[in-house]
Amino acid sequence: MYRNTLVLPEGDPQWSADSLRAAIENLTVILMLVFGVDTRAQQAIRWADMLAERGRLPNGQNMRHVVWVRNPGEKLLQPILTPILSNQSDVSVVVLNFHDQPRAYIKVSDPLTPIALEAAFLDGQKP
Repeated sequence: MYRNTLVLPEGDPQWSADSLRAAIENLTVILMLVFGVDTRAQQAIRWADMLAERGRLPNGQNMRHVVWVRNPGEKLLQPILTPILSNQSDVSVVVLNFHDQPRAYIKVSDPLTPIALEAAFLDGQKP
């Protein structure tokens, strides 16, 4: 269904943690993490997956990936997400640069638009 998005399953915490860790450790991509399962998260995923296509290189490699973290409160995900979210609260989207450093946050209270998601992807290009 999604071309550029890894959907973490809600029912397999260990697989979710391992997959999230592997996605973050891939230093060849700008990574957008989308949190939750509500309507807002579903819309963010649809837009983010399409916008990720803009990172496709002529050789077919894509510099943009998306991970849908449907259950960010999962105990096994906390050691991975805590350093990324640091002191941020109510985050619905975060973008990591090529060095796994957070470069953009979209909070639940922020407007969610394709332009906001594209700007977040572009912030992910910053060192």
